[in-house]
Amino acid sequence: MYDHLLRYFDLPILHIINGLCGSSWILDRLVSHLALNFKWAVPLCVWWVLWFRPSPNQLERRRILVVIIVAVLLSLVINRAISVAMPYRVRPMETPDIGYRMPLFESGFSYPDFEAWSSFPSDQTTYFFAFAAGFWLLSVRLGIIIAAYSTLIALSRVYLGTHFPSDVTAGALLGIAVQLALNHTYIRRAATPLLMFEKSRPALFNGLMFFILLEMGTGFMNVRDIGRSAFHLIHG
Repeated sequence: MYDHLLRYFDLPILHIINGLCGSSWILDRLVSHLALNFKWAVPLCVWWVLWFRPSPNQLERRRILVVIIVAVLLSLVINRAISVAMPYRVRPMETPDIGYRMPLFESGFSYPDFEAWSSFPSDQTTYFFAFAAGFWLLSVRLGIIIAAYSTLIALSRVYLGTHFPSDVTAGALLGIAVQLALNHTYIRRAATPLLMFEKSRPALFNGLMFFILLEMGTGFMNVRDIGRSAFHLIHG
């Protein structure tokens, strides 16, 4: 499967996008900051603004916002299940003889810790496009803006060689599909007890939501660290 994707889809697109890498130090730095830094937090900031912004239909909007978070989390679980179930795929930056170009960093390009995860599918594009699809349900204009931002994130991953084009394409489609599949009226109504809890215990509710969204905004860094520690403790 990967061989056909590589030959007929990935390499032609990779050579166009990654072919720009290494031609400008400034561009390489800008793309690296877009791809590696605080990007996780952007859709969460938008989510909080929508949560607290007064509106005549605030109850329905908050139902949708709750389902958005659930759908994003579920899409990431499905993403990881697919990654584990399918054959391991090496990232472009680790694949020899494909014409990969490295960025022009003064101290060399320091790759982030990918925890030996397969390149396919991209969990980051799943995350961002799930948010984009959810926000589109609230505002077409906002959905387009977040989708454009998500596309920049996806392109930056291909530019730096952390993902193949098919990795980000599959991740994006997965995030959109799960979000649209879950965000229906009967599922939104299931969020009503949670919203009642928010009305009765606002401090506790917002504290818990802050913790959940904080983990999402850091790429689940603490959860992953705990998981690695538990794995090493069990397996020695």
